[in-house]
Amino acid sequence: MLGSLWFFVRILLLDKRNLTMISLLLGMVITGYSWGLKNHLYRQQVTQTTEVRQHVVTIPGDQFHINGNRLTFVGRDNSMHQTVAGMAYLRDRYQVQQLQHSTMDMQITVDGQLQPLMPPTNTNQHDFRPRSYSQGISNQLLVKRIDNIRLVELSRLDVHYYRLLASRYFEHLPSPLSNYCAQLILGETVQQRDHDFQESVRRLGIIHLFCISGLHVSALVAGISLILTYCRITRETSEWLLIVLLPFYAIIGGQSVGLVRAVLMTEAHLIGRKYYQLSALDTWAVSLIGGVFINPWIFLGLGGQLSYLLSLGLQVFPKEWGNFRQSLTLNLLSLPSIVSFLYEVHWLTFITSFVMIPLFTYFVFPAVIISAITYRLLPGLASITNNLLLGIQRVLVTVSACPGMITFGKPPLIVAIGLLLVTCLTIDHHWHFSYFALGMTYLIVFIMIHYQPLGEVAFVDIGQGDSIIIRTPFNRRVSLIDTGGKLQFSKATWARPIDASNMAERTSVNYLKSKGIQRIDTIYLSHHDADHIGYLASFIKNFKVNEVVVPSGMEKQRVVHQSIEVVSKPPIVKPVVANQSFPTGLTCLHPFTVGKGNNEDSLVLWGHFGKLRFIFSGDLDQQGEQAVLHRYPCLRADVVKLGHHGSKTSSNKKYLAALHPQIGIVSAGRHNRYGHPNQETLSTLQQLRIRKLSTQQYGMIRYRFCGPYSYWTTTLKGDELSWTLKPSKSN
Repeated sequence: MLGSLWFFVRILLLDKRNLTMISLLLGMVITGYSWGLKNHLYRQQVTQTTEVRQHVVTIPGDQFHINGNRLTFVGRDNSMHQTVAGMAYLRDRYQVQQLQHSTMDMQITVDGQLQPLMPPTNTNQHDFRPRSYSQGISNQLLVKRIDNIRLVELSRLDVHYYRLLASRYFEHLPSPLSNYCAQLILGETVQQRDHDFQESVRRLGIIHLFCISGLHVSALVAGISLILTYCRITRETSEWLLIVLLPFYAIIGGQSVGLVRAVLMTEAHLIGRKYYQLSALDTWAVSLIGGVFINPWIFLGLGGQLSYLLSLGLQVFPKEWGNFRQSLTLNLLSLPSIVSFLYEVHWLTFITSFVMIPLFTYFVFPAVIISAITYRLLPGLASITNNLLLGIQRVLVTVSACPGMITFGKPPLIVAIGLLLVTCLTIDHHWHFSYFALGMTYLIVFIMIHYQPLGEVAFVDIGQGDSIIIRTPFNRRVSLIDTGGKLQFSKATWARPIDASNMAERTSVNYLKSKGIQRIDTIYLSHHDADHIGYLASFIKNFKVNEVVVPSGMEKQRVVHQSIEVVSKPPIVKPVVANQSFPTGLTCLHPFTVGKGNNEDSLVLWGHFGKLRFIFSGDLDQQGEQAVLHRYPCLRADVVKLGHHGSKTSSNKKYLAALHPQIGIVSAGRHNRYGHPNQETLSTLQQLRIRKLSTQQYGMIRYRFCGPYSYWTTTLKGDELSWTLKPSKSN
């Protein structure tokens, strides 16, 4: 928006009527196009699950990925006449091997379900829908059965043909050179094996190295111009060839944000040189307007913000600035966006950027491109470049492991914009006082995020599992009841997918970091089922955890120690039985004796937060509930976390009636195979006039409190995901 405004102000100041009229017309066209595109995609969205039978989906050869036996793709549903994102599971190993090495398009005949795109269901969870919209996708296809797979020869007029050829060519390069080529030249996402490196880049806050990676377009243009000059082609002809060819490269390169921006800036510069000399800032504004025209959702992602913001900085920096000052300024410009999306920054970020920006700009990017082009003739050069990249990755992984990660938290949008404006003013004036004012502004925002007066009890939408966060006011105490987890079913080795992240990292871990949390006082594990403790290692790696509390008898189990020993100094494991209280405000009511960590041994916790009394009972069965009631006949609770995800094996009617709760919380996954919550449990709630709140329907459910003030809030309104809710079964 700021870039567009700058461009039109510049046009008006030129006092040229024709140019002004053309610019205004262009602005109206872009606005109308963007509005029409959004409406078109929204009209295509289905509102409920739609069963599809014998639909033929055409999938370009470069638009599908196989992980284990899981096939994900972007293809054209020929029956619905729209582009869809889809997922299917392949039947046998032969199919997997056949498709992994395919250089052809694929046509599959499927039965399945067409569904709307899933919105984020937890507070501050990443929203993937804008990226899908930018690809023309408004629905997702969940394939239940593949009836037929047919491989189709690609047309040489199809852009996917050249992308696939390049992709297969890059696969022959050594790793990580192959991944750099795929990411830089084709705009592909990195492979799973580079997750550690990408995590290091994220932790060090130097993700902008890849967001401004469109710099390699300058190297390509310079190389092509040099070759054409040696071929005795005039400069005029060379420039026209570049003007014509660069858009094709942007398409073949996957239309990544950095690439499109770099191509648009180069095009504006070349065309402006012929007709009207535009300044560097004007070419940037042209690229911004063109980028918004191509992708109206461009600034809803970190890549889009950093690519345009940092390239703007590079255009306006005085030439006399050295690398040190440029590096400092780029870090300051990127910081508001980085803390808004990643919530963290490492104190070594500036030093790393100071070294890496010139290294990547003047050596790594050109070396990667040259090595890729000359691999067949000079494989030794590719080997040298690959060894250099391996060395850089080892250094970055080592540096990122150093202590010094600062969890800043997520500032509100208006505050993030304010931080950016203050940063721009600081850079523009370059006074010592202005840098002091900027530092104080960040300090104030940091304190606002870390010392919020509101406490909360948050029921995380973790899927089919439990994960409950309890924070007291000003984050004096932070505790977690269960971590969630994924039940693992038996699969052949070849069919097991490799996941670089898990549900906890995308939801509860992400949420805690967005609130500025770096430590967890206590993690309570109700029992040893995977859907309650499966993500424990993720919390141990991401936070300083003081202790892990388990029901007595579970403390020596291998599954617990494997999860906590992922760090050099694991937390204390503390076994407990009934009648023990904790500084976090919770009291243990069950188990009464040493057990094995099964459902019947579940940890039952009671606590008073704000105006309400809560009880959390894991997967305790009805017999255990009656035993708790017998031991504590005066027990009362305003809010009950229903046992075993609402299964009929828990939630005894007499037990609930004795507690007199106002609200019953169900934590269960959508489309779960068990049919949780059970209809019998729902009937019990209705008979006792207990209000049901389910993570299936409302996403994250939060009770927030401060002294006498309190309120409930949910991430979803309740009707957004009606298409995901199945009728209850008999479990």
